[in-house]
Amino acid sequence: KILDAPPVDDADEEAEAEAEADESKEEDAASEESNIDPAAYSMTRNELRRKEAAIQKGLRWAASAKLLFTFSNQSDDNLRRLAIGTLYYGRVNTVQVWQILQSILPEYKDSTTEEPRTCGSLWASSCPPKTISRNGVDYPPSFVLEAATAFCDEEAALSSSNSEMQELCASEGSDSSTVAIPTSMPDGYYGYTVPVPRSPEDPLSTLLFAPLDNLTVDTAELESLEKKKRETENEKRNLERNISDTWKDIGGKEGENQMGENGELHALADKCFDILAGKYTYEVCLFGRASQKEGAGSGTSLGNWKGMEKDPETGTRVMMWTDGQGCWNGPKRSATVYVTCGSETKLISADEPDTCRYVFEMESHIGCDDDYKSRVGL
Repeated sequence: KILDAPPVDDADEEAEAEAEADESKEEDAASEESNIDPAAYSMTRNELRRKEAAIQKGLRWAASAKLLFTFSNQSDDNLRRLAIGTLYYGRVNTVQVWQILQSILPEYKDSTTEEPRTCGSLWASSCPPKTISRNGVDYPPSFVLEAATAFCDEEAALSSSNSEMQELCASEGSDSSTVAIPTSMPDGYYGYTVPVPRSPEDPLSTLLFAPLDNLTVDTAELESLEKKKRETENEKRNLERNISDTWKDIGGKEGENQMGENGELHALADKCFDILAGKYTYEVCLFGRASQKEGAGSGTSLGNWKGMEKDPETGTRVMMWTDGQGCWNGPKRSATVYVTCGSETKLISADEPDTCRYVFEMESHIGCDDDYKSRVGL
């Protein structure tokens, strides 16, 4: 159920907080009208909410873990390393390992059926611990079994000796007006126990992780390496900044091959070229805007620079401007320039073969390449 819960975003949390605030006001008003001790009521409510927040945090971590395993193809070795790292750095203790095995191994499913509401221990049906065999290997390991047995004994002793827990459990189903509100929630009430991190005396620490815990670290050498790492990263960032600044200084643009496959657009970057055709003046600006003008003014947009490609069959360079001003009941205007060889860069023709699609021919030295020589037989 935890793993199938939907993710919680910030907006949901804010809405939930507002709802809780309104609910608190209503509950406070109700407690004032009854014979419930307001101080005890407030302390218990706050304690429950702290525990609920811890459960919600665990739920989000579990959902994140499920997402990781659902959409990643990890090898068995990587999964094994991830499991070991989670146990070690999460400070999971030996009893918690047993509880995890109870939750995930199908052989234990019948013994871990949880009632929806119970005052008893969540693990009562799993005690005393049982051993199963998978592929000739006994689970859990002997040291985990010993820790789980001790845990079950402690749970049984706690259940019989904790008068506050017994009183709370006995009050279930009673008239709420006759039930005293406790000032604290005993550990284990309704199956919730406060997670206890692994201690140095835990079997996992003494038997498995002792070499890691006792690993000698040369602090001075580690600090020196971290300092060198920071200095190298700063040097890398400075070099990347210098490269970017130099690229911009020579007219470079963002993106691969934006300046042409041979950098031929460096000399033409940000330059504009125009031609008069009929009553209109057409202007195209490389890395800028194409427009149609009639007299003074900014004119009508024929689109913004999209890029330059080479026709795969002829080798002709083709410049494109797209997403111009929309035509009445028609498409958005666009402009295309076909480049041919010439000593001077200029537009030599303008045409509108289709509604709002403008085609131009340009002469330029950038068109005088090997493809052009082949086309004209030079």
